[in-house]
Amino acid sequence: MDCAILKLMIGDEIIAEVLKDEKDSYTISQPVQVHRNISPMNTEVIRCSYWLLFSDSSTIKIEKKKVNHLWNINVKL
Repeated sequence: MDCAILKLMIGDEIIAEVLKDEKDSYTISQPVQVHRNISPMNTEVIRCSYWLLFSDSSTIKIEKKKVNHLWNINVKL
């Protein structure tokens, strides 16, 4: 399936594989949260952390009403 960036209503930016795109929800796998900071040299630094770090599952279902926007990512390895 495709990977995507999800901008949540609470402000989090998540990168994940979208397993299911249902009427009212997305099921995503292996989500990572993007953190953006400005360094002391005034450059943007981006770091990622596992979003489900303390969960037994690597997938989660998110209601579409909690997603502000979704961008598909074309991943070619």
